Amino acid sequence: MPKRLSVKDARLIKKHFYILKTLSKVNKSRRLRILEKAPNTLFKVLDIVFKHCISGAIPIDVKNVKLCKSFVKASSNKSTGGIKAKVIQDGGSFPLLLAGLVPIIGDLLSKLIK
Repeated sequence: MPKRLSVKDARLIKKHFYILKTLSKVNKSRRLRILEKAPNTLFKVLDIVFKHCISGAIPIDVKNVKLCKSFVKASSNKSTGGIKAKVIQDGGSFPLLLAGLVPIIGDLLSKLIK
């Protein structure tokens, strides 16, 4: 995985950034409803973000780093349907991960796409 984010990936992330921001702030039942009805491109975005977290391009800066890294590694080699099932099933570390990643992703996108 390259250390740089492609323009195509950055545009896709920017398109779904508001959903990621919302998912990091809402409660569990609302998050599950959003994820169940979410388009497949949202899970492609999560796959891109997870792969860049593993490669080190996006640093994971949250309190429970060990828990989040294991969640990211378990989710990174799955298809979009597998990521959807993993996020819905194991939602405990997902909001914690998003809360730490949303500011970092927003900063990266503001530098790449203006």
